[in-house]
Amino acid sequence: PELLGVNHLAYSPDGGLLAGGGEAVGVVIWDVKAGEVFVRIEPDDLETGTGRVRFSGDGSRFVVSSSGFLRVHD
Repeated sequence: PELLGVNHLAYSPDGGLLAGGGEAVGVVIWDVKAGEVFVRIEPDDLETGTGRVRFSGDGSRFVVSSSGFLRVHD
């Protein structure tokens, strides 16, 4: 049920985190080893919905993009 509504997935470079994004769920980042939600950004907190989610090369940030909008999170 946690993955319902997720359209895009991305692993952090070290494989420790998995990010998912979708219009219905916003952004959810899971701690892979613990099997728990690490961070959640609700859809209402994203101005233009959620498209793709990507991690930076060093894994310290992730980017959410949709409809010409780009947002970087630490």
